[in-house]
Amino acid sequence: MHDLIAEMEALALRLRPVQGRQGMAVQFVAQNRGDGVSTLARAFAVAAARIAPRGVWLVDLNLFDSDHLRAFAAEEDVLGPLGRAVRASPDGSCFFNLSPKGRWQASDLLVGHGVGRARLWITRFRQELLEPGQDVVFAKSDAYWQALRSQVDWIVVDAPALDRAAHALRVARFMDTNLPVIDARQLDLASDRALVASLQQAGGRVAGAVLNRSARHLLEPIGKSG
Repeated sequence: MHDLIAEMEALALRLRPVQGRQGMAVQFVAQNRGDGVSTLARAFAVAAARIAPRGVWLVDLNLFDSDHLRAFAAEEDVLGPLGRAVRASPDGSCFFNLSPKGRWQASDLLVGHGVGRARLWITRFRQELLEPGQDVVFAKSDAYWQALRSQVDWIVVDAPALDRAAHALRVARFMDTNLPVIDARQLDLASDRALVASLQQAGGRVAGAVLNRSARHLLEPIGKSG
């Protein structure tokens, strides 16, 4: 993972927010599952935390799977142990709502865990608090993202691939930039263009793309911001 972190640090330096301004939200997403989005998002979050004075939140839109927690726990000897759960919302807002409403507020179901001494926190969804018959519905407001921007330098969003769920499209317009992840082993141009078009049609800004699994096994930002 060290090579990935080094590559992602270069990308974070390229995209980092202007000092003194609100934090930046960046979403990683692929068209198809298995394209390495979660691995890249983790590497980017670790790299960004190294240069972010106010810290980084890694927000997992795949609410029912704690893949990031497992991955960081497996590297505890390198990155340090996970901390106790803390509230993941500065003001009680959340990027999802509960339908129908119940005993708990949506923000009660979202917590974060610090990673060692790094200025990095990872979200976890407390699915055990969901009441029978309750569904999770993505919010149509950017209140949560704005509140979190005021607290940290980076919000790194890991979205499930579009062939699994449309979560990325629900939040694309609230991001400062969306980074499509392209699998270099396949280079399916039609699929890659469809991914970019979907994000743009959802109101998202796309800043190039990230080419994964290149011949050098490193990552390269491709394309131009726009």
